[in-house]
Amino acid sequence: MNLANIFRYPASPYVAPFALFLLLTEIGRWIPGSLLWIYPAKTALAGVLLVWFRRAYSEVKLEFSWLAIAVGLVVFMLWIGTEGTYPLLSESQAIVRTSW
Repeated sequence: MNLANIFRYPASPYVAPFALFLLLTEIGRWIPGSLLWIYPAKTALAGVLLVWFRRAYSEVKLEFSWLAIAVGLVVFMLWIGTEGTYPLLSESQAIVRTSW
């Protein structure tokens, strides 16, 4: 099966960018020091595939929506506003008794 046949499947425009992003994420785990360059590279390459398949995303309409702006602002405020108010996984919250 060649690459041209793979892209004929109806799910290809949806699966290919995500699969590429996941593949490059896994590859990045095995390359020492790749943290600084692999994330921008995989984001850019997945973006290229999204642009390549843009005609297949017929359900996506570029329209202005106040609701979308409001929801985005609320999510942003919850995301940034709660920073530091919850325990991190690296912090121990357990109380350790040194004497009984």
